[in-house]
Amino acid sequence: MAHQTDLNKVGREAFGLLEEYLRRRGPPPPPPRSNTHQYYNYAPPKNVLHSVRDPKEFDGVLIVTRRVPWRNHAGQNHYFRIIFLCSSPRLRRSSWNKRKGLNQGHDTQPAMASKMVLDLFCFTVLVLCMANPSLEQEIFDPMDFEAMGDGETDDGQALVDAWDSACEHRAPAIFVIPKRTFLAGPATFEGPCRVTPKVQILGTVKAVPSMNDYYNPGWFEFKHLNGLEIGGGGTLDGQGAASWNKTNCPPKRSCKSLPISMRLLRVSNATISNLTFMNSKGFHIGLQQSSSVTISRLRISAPADSPNTDGIHISRSDNVMLTSLNIGTGDDCISIGQGVNNLQISDVTCGPGHGISVGSLGKYMNEEDVSGVSVRNCTVSGTTNGVRIKTWPGSPPSQASNFTFEDIIMHNVSNPIIIDQHYCPDHDCVVSPSRVKIQNVTFRRIQGTSNDPVAVKLMCSETMACENVHLQDISLIMENNTATSNITSSCSNVKGVAVGLQNPESCLY
Repeated sequence: MAHQTDLNKVGREAFGLLEEYLRRRGPPPPPPRSNTHQYYNYAPPKNVLHSVRDPKEFDGVLIVTRRVPWRNHAGQNHYFRIIFLCSSPRLRRSSWNKRKGLNQGHDTQPAMASKMVLDLFCFTVLVLCMANPSLEQEIFDPMDFEAMGDGETDDGQALVDAWDSACEHRAPAIFVIPKRTFLAGPATFEGPCRVTPKVQILGTVKAVPSMNDYYNPGWFEFKHLNGLEIGGGGTLDGQGAASWNKTNCPPKRSCKSLPISMRLLRVSNATISNLTFMNSKGFHIGLQQSSSVTISRLRISAPADSPNTDGIHISRSDNVMLTSLNIGTGDDCISIGQGVNNLQISDVTCGPGHGISVGSLGKYMNEEDVSGVSVRNCTVSGTTNGVRIKTWPGSPPSQASNFTFEDIIMHNVSNPIIIDQHYCPDHDCVVSPSRVKIQNVTFRRIQGTSNDPVAVKLMCSETMACENVHLQDISLIMENNTATSNITSSCSNVKGVAVGLQNPESCLY
């Protein structure tokens, strides 16, 4: 296939040849208003391709219009629109002759040379239409769709209307939320699109506080999109404080979660970067059933006592990268649910919160396995856990395998290293053991301070012992105390080895 630049060049040359031919023949007389208005349109000068429609929408018929400037014998300027109907890459003489408006009062049999020009024109536009349906990028701003941008009026519908128009645009589009303060209820930005718009959040968007307005799992939902890019340096404020006392998640195992500030469902080849999230009602970001997603350079914050406000929750997704994040919330900085494969986490500053957690797993029937998670070069401060794997007791069978936690710095952390297969926050769980099989787990080069004397806890299932667990070069001491004699480790139902420096002394042999 020819390069797009070459096709555009050929198209411009074809237009030039066509216009030169028509100039030499002289302009047609103005058409009568009664019978040929559909073929002529007098308009201001605009020497550009006016519109191209996809042939598929017209059962193989391509409609092309072209505004061309003319000067009559009296020196007056006229502009008319040429319309071509092409049902094949060659212009059919019969179709051309049936439309006499263009040559009304003139010879209806163009010379062979001119017919070649028209053939080339029709063919070129057909190729351009297939390769690039529209030629101009546009910006879609909710202020052009009746948004108020005053921080008091619900502009959610205007945001959706701007997105829908950008989604239908035939060329690359930018959906821009400008530098103003917007109030918005739940909004769904759904694809697939002709070309997925780039999203630029420049201003601040605040969620409608009342829970009565929310009917979806998310506040902002992006669904069924490929190639999504979200950025801009703006802020999404979930205004969750008024709703935090309305949830029993946690500690109840059966509960209704509050809306996720940004939910990404079935997206692929996506990037989310350079944004601030704050005070979500539920999770700040939820990634579900998605693939090939990179999330970077975000700041996520909520009070340490805000319930279930995980920074980023991931489930049933693969090939995900989280990097250069600053997260402090009332729950897990990052939580990894069922069905996650090939997740890379790096350069995350976490705290306050509950640390970086795999799980909880085994809460539901038929959960998908989790495999291939790496957490590297992170700093965890003032959290109730450091790096953790947690499963519910009495869980259905599944597997969790191939985890690497390395080069982690802990500052005043409870439970810096923990596997907990007895996770039961409401203390009202079944007594049967977890049936989530945990294996191939490495904790390497983890150092810092613990505020719990049991700094390493590996508490595995009585019926599904953890296997192939490695501790390597662990250096943890009590907060505000350089002594190591009063810090310990604890293991149960775990098989593995400890190598290199071990502070505290390892319970693995």
